[in-house]
Amino acid sequence: LAAFIPHPHVYFAIPGAAWSCSNVLVQQKEDMANGKRDELLLLDPLASLHKYRLFETTLLFRSSGWCTSPESIRGHWNALDQYTSQTIEQLQRAHRDDFIHADSRHETPAHPALALWRDSCRDFAAHLYCYATLPKGSYSRIIDAVQRIMMSSSQNETVDAQQRPLVSFVEVGAGTGYLAYFLRSAGAQIIAFDSAPLFSFESIPANLNGTIANEYHGNTPAFLNCIQRGTQSALKSFQFTESVNSEAPLCRQGLRRLNHAALILCYPPSMDVMGEQSISYFLNAGGQIIVHIGEFSGLTGSPKLEQMLSTNLLCVDRWECLHWGTDAASVSIWKLKERSEKMEPLVLCSKCLKRAVKRCTFARDIAYCGSECFHADNDRRDKIMLDQYMLCLLDKTANIGKKLDWSYHFMEFSK
Repeated sequence: LAAFIPHPHVYFAIPGAAWSCSNVLVQQKEDMANGKRDELLLLDPLASLHKYRLFETTLLFRSSGWCTSPESIRGHWNALDQYTSQTIEQLQRAHRDDFIHADSRHETPAHPALALWRDSCRDFAAHLYCYATLPKGSYSRIIDAVQRIMMSSSQNETVDAQQRPLVSFVEVGAGTGYLAYFLRSAGAQIIAFDSAPLFSFESIPANLNGTIANEYHGNTPAFLNCIQRGTQSALKSFQFTESVNSEAPLCRQGLRRLNHAALILCYPPSMDVMGEQSISYFLNAGGQIIVHIGEFSGLTGSPKLEQMLSTNLLCVDRWECLHWGTDAASVSIWKLKERSEKMEPLVLCSKCLKRAVKRCTFARDIAYCGSECFHADNDRRDKIMLDQYMLCLLDKTANIGKKLDWSYHFMEFSK
């Protein structure tokens, strides 16, 4: 299978090998005409791409019978054995706890054909658009949640809808500006910063020599112009209108200090100080609301970032991002705690929604607080793994594969 399916940039250019984007737009126009419009997410190309790639994946892997074939089942378990031996070897060489968080949790073992297909689907989309794929309604939900916090802090919850405070954001590490663009389109004010900003279509220079390369997006055109600043200088300069680049109309409209805005961290780099420094500078400057988008105890951020969030802030809303089979990212909205309280859980049990202690090695967004919830969720978990992950791990009739085991196939979160 892997040998005959090229990468997206290849088969998108082959007539008849992929759906035309015009088909997506036709469906969107029909949905809007039928009153199904939900903000601008109907026009969100990344969410649309995810929808159709999932449908395509289902046709290729499940409808074809590949998912339940002996070859695929054996391939998943072989991949896990290889992954486990490599992880043990790496840990023996590293001799430090944070290595578990930094390296071994980045991989999701699967049959090589499925693993290559997942990477082919996600990597191209993440490079071109954004690493976070948000589900329908997320942009308005983020704005509404932040607005409620602002109204609550000002003790003005009964204000008429037309008089509600204008929601403002500052995003650090904005990448292509994709998230900022859709939040602005949904009615929020936002300034986006990045240490290596990309150029929009209108501003791409004739010669890119000498420009700072973006580590994650190369020279992909930006959706919204970002201001070139590092973490500390971005948040410091944002505090006063006089200090901010003229490209920031938000400040000219009256926003002067960070306690009037929410900080956005979308996929902060793994095991990097960028995320934790952003939170530290933001809170010290008077900021009170943080929107975090990423995977806790895994692909994004650092243990210190997670400790700062769970210790100093209270999570008021959270929901899962759309995943591509290799991640467990979520959107979470945090506000500054008014008093010392117990630490907030970062990953919730898939069954009871309490603090999770282990994550499934094969399906990263499945986690449990203990063996009781693991066993109680057997039927639902099997359906999720087949429908969303294209994974079948056991064929009882052919005596192939194994049942998932709580002790061996779930990985403890780093302390």
